[in-house]
Amino acid sequence: MLTATIAGATFSGVLGAYVVQKIFFTLSGVFTYLYLFLTVSGSFDIKSTSFTRNPWATAVLIIGGIAVIYVVLRRCGRRSSSGGTRRRGGAILAQPRTYLARVFLPSGISCSLASA
Repeated sequence: MLTATIAGATFSGVLGAYVVQKIFFTLSGVFTYLYLFLTVSGSFDIKSTSFTRNPWATAVLIIGGIAVIYVVLRRCGRRSSSGGTRRRGGAILAQPRTYLARVFLPSGISCSLASA
């Protein structure tokens, strides 16, 4: 929809801008969960016995997860025909002060106002 309403916008550019805009919310979510896990005692206690009963299955699961992450990162890292427009969507990251003033700070203000 944004590609239709913004002149000259491409899907890749809008997707890049979306990722840049979501940096604040990703960081705030990570810090929230870190705070919760680190302050509540017993958060890291594994009560499931399936991890200890099946060490091979656990190892296969972990190695498979790492392999999937590796494949996804390799695939995303390849150059495509839309690479330039994605970079234009995230061009504001080249200017940290502008990014903080126009994206990060307003996201934080809107988040704090919404929770009040």
